Amino acid sequence: MAKYALLDTNLLVLFIVGGTDPDYIRVHKNCSQFSLSDYNALLRHLTVSAGLVTTAQILSETANLLRQVRDPIRTEIAAFFKLFILHANEMQPTAVSAASDKTYLWLGLNDASILTCLGPDKVLITEDGNLHAAAIERSNGALHFTELRVYE
Repeated sequence: MAKYALLDTNLLVLFIVGGTDPDYIRVHKNCSQFSLSDYNALLRHLTVSAGLVTTAQILSETANLLRQVRDPIRTEIAAFFKLFILHANEMQPTAVSAASDKTYLWLGLNDASILTCLGPDKVLITEDGNLHAAAIERSNGALHFTELRVYE
């Protein structure tokens, strides 16, 4: 059974920037650690998932990172991100549940909220080693992005 994919903030930035225009990956400062082949690897994995889920916390952090590029690229990315948000399958973890999670002091509000969303029908895809380790400890629904990368 296919699982829903939950992307961390940095991978959602890659997804949105690449979805706007794959050429923007090389010019957006928050995609400097990624390549076009990384974007394609992410897309390949998402096409076999049950769909993409996200949270308000991830969307908020992503919105801030996406704006860190000059116009006209910023406006194009914002328009694509708006379409994504309008059709997003958004989970609603509460700040109280995230702050009450044992990982909050270590990982912060956003990552703790991500962990409260994990379940048997979801897989977290992250490039963050600490978040990945905490997710593996909690469930088997986690992939480190290096597992998806295609090395050329």
